[in-house]
Amino acid sequence: MFGLVTAQRGSVRRAATVGAMGVGGAEVRRLWNDLLRVRPKRQAPVESAPPPHLVETERGKPETLVMPMPEANVLGPGRNRAFRLPQYFAIVNGVRTAFCDAGRGPAVVFIHGLAGDVTHWVYVAPHFVGQHRVIGLDLPAAGESERPRGPLSVRMFAKQVHGLLDVLGVERAAIVGHSLGGMVAAELALLHPERVSRLVLINPAGFQKMPYVLRAAGHAFLRPALVGGFFPHIWKRILDVVFCEQNDCTRAFVHSLEETYRLQDIHDIAATIAGLRADFLDRDYLAVLDQLRQPTLLLWGAEDLLTPAAALRATAARMPNVTTHELPRCGHMPIIEQPAETIRRIEAHLAAERPSLLAAAAR
Repeated sequence: MFGLVTAQRGSVRRAATVGAMGVGGAEVRRLWNDLLRVRPKRQAPVESAPPPHLVETERGKPETLVMPMPEANVLGPGRNRAFRLPQYFAIVNGVRTAFCDAGRGPAVVFIHGLAGDVTHWVYVAPHFVGQHRVIGLDLPAAGESERPRGPLSVRMFAKQVHGLLDVLGVERAAIVGHSLGGMVAAELALLHPERVSRLVLINPAGFQKMPYVLRAAGHAFLRPALVGGFFPHIWKRILDVVFCEQNDCTRAFVHSLEETYRLQDIHDIAATIAGLRADFLDRDYLAVLDQLRQPTLLLWGAEDLLTPAAALRATAARMPNVTTHELPRCGHMPIIEQPAETIRRIEAHLAAERPSLLAAAAR
């Protein structure tokens, strides 16, 4: 799925504006040529979508390209076919980035976890379109977004989210992150606190002190050749420990992955895991959590085997402005295993922001 971009000439609509992303005309032409190079196989029809909101800036800057995502990419490997929010491509910080954009109102941005893409929010994000502008993205090297030339890092991911907000003209947004996405959301809030109104961290990764022995072992084994060798053989077993209980949502999610992923995608995910080992093993988020001043909802599954509940309870004690909720009989992905309760908790957290917005508007 990485680097795959195909389109029919008649199905792509070019939406160019003057941009502030620092990419030149050559980069735009390269993307445009890539999008027109290969004709996709015929797929089931995808609902048409209006173009996203674009930013008008002063003349003389390099142009930006934002276009609806071609049908072949919407139905690409690993993508949940039930996710129906409009999806797009844009160049953000020189990287072709896949994202969704729908609805009106205060913006809320959804950031997926490791080995995921924006369609992992299939049971949660669409619920908020009625009262919010809902934005989500495939992080670099995930889903249909390009793998950048340089190394991967949580900070680079956060800068990519920040760049997408610039492209879409969003000055301030609530940020919802799951697992790795929780690390990215916190990093964005630390780098650009003025752009983040509220945080929702769902089973966030990286918010625990890693013992020295585990860190040393991780650095020894989380290398591209080693991870690439064993991960393709165990990735389906990992799905067995992600959830606490099976239900219609979890079964549909696993079926979607098994039916659409390719072996190359698994190797690419392994490379991403290896590329992020420094952030996973060495970054001490506990030391900076007291700097997160935004109202934060910390939500987790009590039976999570990947980010243990005990560690997240300790994490909450270090945060100055946090509301917590532990979901019983739930594992690492409440967004799939218990989407209704996840929605209810996020909704309540975002609703607390509306009185302050109305008061500010009145002034």
